[in-house]
Amino acid sequence: MPITLQRLTREHAASFCGLVTALAEFEKLVPPDVAAQGRLVEDALSERPRIEVWLAFVDGAATPCGYLILVETYSSFLALPTLYIEDVFVLPEHRGAGVGGALLKKAATLAHERGCGRMEWTALDWNVNAQRLYEQRLGAKRMSEWFLYRMTREDMARFLTQRSRITTQSTSVTTPRMCAGEGPSKTNEARLTGRTGSNRIVVFDGNPQRHTGEIFNVRIKEAGHFTLFGDAVLAG
Repeated sequence: MPITLQRLTREHAASFCGLVTALAEFEKLVPPDVAAQGRLVEDALSERPRIEVWLAFVDGAATPCGYLILVETYSSFLALPTLYIEDVFVLPEHRGAGVGGALLKKAATLAHERGCGRMEWTALDWNVNAQRLYEQRLGAKRMSEWFLYRMTREDMARFLTQRSRITTQSTSVTTPRMCAGEGPSKTNEARLTGRTGSNRIVVFDGNPQRHTGEIFNVRIKEAGHFTLFGDAVLAG
């Protein structure tokens, strides 16, 4: 059974969206709505595409039976790109004919040709058939020491709108010629010495200084405003 792989074109945009919907149904997830399908196609076919899509055809069929979505990430430790497989899917009636293997081989070929240090993807915990294929036939290794974290748009919005804050007790001293400390000096300076916790912020005339040791020692010239924040948290 001849298998042909080709990049997505607008001619097959509707078929591609149908395959994505079929994958969502297979994984028991909510499929992309009409607006999301439009974004999906544009992100694949724009002048600066965000995703790379390959379609699989068998026996010269006019419609694809499988697809592959690729994106490029980066490994800072290897200083090399990583090819990430976002989706790889074959319609149930075409499985067992080598279509999935052809798509994965295409991904590996592109990763190798482009100088990638890694190729990565995820698998659902209940999809043991896919896991067996990846580990036994491809030789891929399951990364059990890493956890995948995710934030939805709602999570991001909630995080970004949290109030910036500087918390905990504060002491503020303002003097015309010197701040609280060792006392007057002939040079119109004052020295403030004391103990801090593990993470303190000292602010003098609007300029924060972080002190992580046990002792802080600040010399203040002339008049000024001195504020010490205990265990301060600076955010935003």
